[in-house]
Amino acid sequence: MFILLIFLASIYYWLRGKLVGAITLLFLVVTNIMDLKFFSGTILETHNYIFLFTNFVLLSDFAKGKLVADMKEDKFLKLLVYGYLCFLLHCFLTIALRLDSIKYATATLRVDISALLLYFIARKLSMADIKGAFKNICVITVVHCVLYLLQYVGINLFGGENYLNEGTSTLRNGTPAALPLLFLLQLYVFKNYKQAFLFVIPMFGGAARGMLVALATGFAAFYRKLIFKPKYFIIIAVTVVISYTAYNQFLAKDYQRYDVSFTQEIAKAFDPKTLTDYSAYAGSGNNAFSFKDNGTFAFRISMVLERFSYLLHNPQYLPFGVGMVAEESENNNFRFFLGTANEMYRSGYCMIASNDIVWSSVVLRYGLFGIIFWILFFINTKKILTLSDKSVWAQVGYIYWVFFIFNSFGSDAVVRAYSLLPFYLLITYCLKEKKLYASINHNSDV
Repeated sequence: MFILLIFLASIYYWLRGKLVGAITLLFLVVTNIMDLKFFSGTILETHNYIFLFTNFVLLSDFAKGKLVADMKEDKFLKLLVYGYLCFLLHCFLTIALRLDSIKYATATLRVDISALLLYFIARKLSMADIKGAFKNICVITVVHCVLYLLQYVGINLFGGENYLNEGTSTLRNGTPAALPLLFLLQLYVFKNYKQAFLFVIPMFGGAARGMLVALATGFAAFYRKLIFKPKYFIIIAVTVVISYTAYNQFLAKDYQRYDVSFTQEIAKAFDPKTLTDYSAYAGSGNNAFSFKDNGTFAFRISMVLERFSYLLHNPQYLPFGVGMVAEESENNNFRFFLGTANEMYRSGYCMIASNDIVWSSVVLRYGLFGIIFWILFFINTKKILTLSDKSVWAQVGYIYWVFFIFNSFGSDAVVRAYSLLPFYLLITYCLKEKKLYASINHNSDV
C-alpha cells in the first residue's frame, strides 16, 4: 500500500512539473523502498506501476504531436519506440497463435519490457534536473548502505533472511541498487570520495565477483590507452599486485565458489566441451545442480547455449523465439536440463526466466529479433556516450556501458528498472550536453 502511495505522489509531482521530486520518488518505487520489510506489501507489482507511468507519458507525447518530431532528433528514442511496437506485436502474435494466454502473455510483456520504457520518462528532465535527481538518489543509497551494514551487527531491516556465510564476511541480503553507476558518478562527477567508498563496501560485502570483474573491465577499457605509458603502467601494475595480494589474504575464501577458483571458472566458460556437456552439472539429493567441477559462470553460459540449441533444432522459432510464454504458464512445456533453481516450479528450477544471466530468456522468448534489438541498444548507447571526450558524464557512461555488457552475463540486475532508470538519466544528460555544446560552437562560429 505504501509503495502505491509513493507512486501516486510521483505522478502528482510529475504533473505539477516537479520532475526531480517525481524521479526521486520513482526510484524509491523501483527499489521497492530499498526492499525494507516494513513496506514489502504492495497492491501491484513494481513493473505494473512502471508500465502505467511510461505509457501515460508516451501516449501524452503522441497526442500532443511531440513524439514524431522528437524521434527525428533522438535516434535512441526511435529505437525504443519501434522496439516497443515490435514487442507489442510479439505479444499479440503469442496470443493469436495460442502460444500462451492473454493473461500470461501480457504479464510477460510488462515484466520484460517495462524497465526499457523508462527512457520515455528520463528524457523529459533537464540537465539541472538530472543532477538534482542523482544527488537525491545518492542520498537514498547512502541510507540504504548504512542499513545494509547494520546487518553485520545483527540488525536486519530487509525482507530476506539475515545471514553470513560460515567463516566469511559475505552478506548478500539487501544490497543497494545501481551501486556501480552511482559509485562512478561520485568518483568522477561529484567527486564525493567518501560516498564513493561507501558504495563500494556492499559490492565487496556481497562477494559480487561478476559485478566487480565487470566494473574492473570497464576501467580497463577506459584507461587502455594509458596502460602502455611507463608512468601509468607502474601505477596500474602496483595497484594490480596490491589488489591481488589483498584478495588472496582476505577475500579468497569469500569469493571462491565450491572447488573451482575464479580464474578456473572463466577458463571453463570458454571450453566448448564443458559448455555443451549439460550433464556435467547434474546434482545429487535435493540439489538440482552441482558446480563443483565447472563453476557457476560456465553454468550460465551453458544455460544460454542450451536455449539457443533448442531454437536451432526448432528453426520455426529461431527468428522470433517461442513467444512471451510465462514461467508459471501451463504452456511452459519445456524440458531443459539447466535452469535457475526455484522450488516454486514443478521441475525445481526455471525453464525460461533467469536472474543468473540476461540472455537466457532473451534468446528463448525473442530469438534473433531479441538479440538484434539488444545489439542495436548497445550500439546506440555507445554512440551517445562517446560523443565528447571532454564530457566527464560521457566518460562515466562509457565505463558503465562496458560494465553493463559484461555484467549481463552474470546477473539480470542491469536490465531491471532500478539500474536502467539511472542509466537513462545519464544517457539523457549526455544527449542534452551534446546539444548544448553544439549550440555554443554554432554561436561562436557566427
